[in-house]
Amino acid sequence: MYRNIYLKLSKDGTTLLKCDKNAKGVVILPHTVYKIQRNAFRGCKKVFSIKIPKNVSIIEENAFQDCTSLTSIIMPERIINISKYTFSGCTSLTSIEIPYGVTEIKEGAFSGCTSLTSIVIPKGITYIGEYTFSGCTSLTSIEIPYGVTEIKVGAFSGCTSLTSIGIPESVTWIQRDAFSGCTSLTSIMIPGSVTWIGNRSNHTPKENPDYEDELDKEVKINSETPKANTVLRDITKESDKETKIYTGPKMYYTFLSDIPSPFMSPIKGKMNSLIEKIKILNLEENNLETVRINSYTKLIDVGGLTIHSDTIGPVFSSCDNLYKIQLKHRECPNLLNFEFGLDRSKICLYVPTGSENSYQKFKDYFAIIVPDNMVVSKDGKTLISCDKNIAGDVSIPNGITEIGEKAFGWCKCLSSIIIPSSVERIGEKAFENCNNLSVINLKHQMVSEVLNNKLGLNPRNITLIVSNCSVDDYKRHKYYSLFKNIISETQPIK
Repeated sequence: MYRNIYLKLSKDGTTLLKCDKNAKGVVILPHTVYKIQRNAFRGCKKVFSIKIPKNVSIIEENAFQDCTSLTSIIMPERIINISKYTFSGCTSLTSIEIPYGVTEIKEGAFSGCTSLTSIVIPKGITYIGEYTFSGCTSLTSIEIPYGVTEIKVGAFSGCTSLTSIGIPESVTWIQRDAFSGCTSLTSIMIPGSVTWIGNRSNHTPKENPDYEDELDKEVKINSETPKANTVLRDITKESDKETKIYTGPKMYYTFLSDIPSPFMSPIKGKMNSLIEKIKILNLEENNLETVRINSYTKLIDVGGLTIHSDTIGPVFSSCDNLYKIQLKHRECPNLLNFEFGLDRSKICLYVPTGSENSYQKFKDYFAIIVPDNMVVSKDGKTLISCDKNIAGDVSIPNGITEIGEKAFGWCKCLSSIIIPSSVERIGEKAFENCNNLSVINLKHQMVSEVLNNKLGLNPRNITLIVSNCSVDDYKRHKYYSLFKNIISETQPIK
């Protein structure tokens, strides 16, 4: 156990300046400390526990970054924000309790915490910062509190064990790469409050609410960016002008291994294309704090390294097992502008019951569009079940080829149903105890054998609606002749 031996304090003892990298085991900070300076414990790989006094109210950037043996730490109640990369790369950290009063969790704060299995986000948080939980490969679920309005770039990218995430109705914008590489995520619900998915700067000026008419603008660069003057030259064909990006004094990145760890995941595997797009040159100029860029140029700042945004994927890129997206928007948003990063032809899109018609213009872009009171198979072909409280008139989504056994069983308030021509098979007892079902509309042009005496129907109480050209054929059919009435689509129901 080490107390003060490896610690360097300010003269008045209120600021922890540095912990020696040779420190190991448990480190106890003096009760006089109110502030932990940036990089104070960075790279202390033998420290597994740090006791922080209650008086500490400020913990600066990178304070505990790459403390790979750190398993536990208690954050003081006076902390109101968690700075950039504070716990980035703490690969042994399994859990952490964030103080209730925290209102900001900044960029990359927990990125690369590969052993972190759960975390509770305080209610005062209003956004999830860039790459905050990126690469937290053991994180299985997370609940975002109401009040969060934005999920920023790469917030949960590379969380390969994440199976569920709760997004509240307060969220309005989910940015690029937010869930990219979440390979265990199979379904996600997007609330009706969300008005944009992806990077707004990737759309045409008319579609981009933040677009400025000026041809170029000045952007201030973080003056604290470490280590060498760097210029990145955009040499893609998309820009007629060469774009120069200058950063703070003495910053120089060479190859992938030199890029800060929070950004390894989204860039890994794409370095070849990245090298083709930019050149990194060492300059003699000093004290450069601004850069002029075209206001419509797509650039992303990566910890001092600015790269063309085409090297970063859309919101759900590499989410190979995601098959279900549930939207809560009653009026269809402009889905074709949303950067899902998925093969949408393999996605089952669930929408609010009663709003299916407003989504039909996108039916060719998704495997199937389903009302949220029904459940379909991953491939969108089989209707498995529906809400037992389903009532009134129901239309089975076009594209369904099979209605599963007991799918509508005990739906006692169901009165009529439309079965599309895509349905080829209906499982046994599919309509068992649907006592109020009085109308079935078959959309098959020819006589279909999908209805039979094993479905739990009472045909003598049901009117069958069929295509105009096949009414007589249905009436002559051995089973269909048992129905109360068989009429064409143009005839009124008696």
